[in-house]
Amino acid sequence: MEEDDEDEVDYLEVHNHEENDLNTSVRVRLNSDTKLRWERYAENTHGINGISELVRGAVSKEISGGFEDGEQKQDQILEGILEIKDSIDEAHEEVRKTHADIIDESKLEATLESAIDASTSGGETDG
Repeated sequence: MEEDDEDEVDYLEVHNHEENDLNTSVRVRLNSDTKLRWERYAENTHGINGISELVRGAVSKEISGGFEDGEQKQDQILEGILEIKDSIDEAHEEVRKTHADIIDESKLEATLESAIDASTSGGETDG
């Protein structure tokens, strides 16, 4: 590894403080920017007491499939949104059909005048 790269690499030591444990730790090597981003996230997130807890929680979720549950929820939400969109599209089509079926006021007036003219002129020619 080059010396310049050494400046960009930082170490993260994750401690395990669970009961009945040997208080073991794991050293993780990562980019300084990544470490800073993780630290800021841990500091600004309610319920997370430090970067070690953040990493332990993320690893635990990964192992238990917790992240997959989130993906499944996203898929369910997306499916629900698509169903709503389909319903809106169907309603729009029904409105369009209904609108096409409505007779324009001017057409109705012209039709009524024709009917009146036909009935009055037809009555006069019969006599």
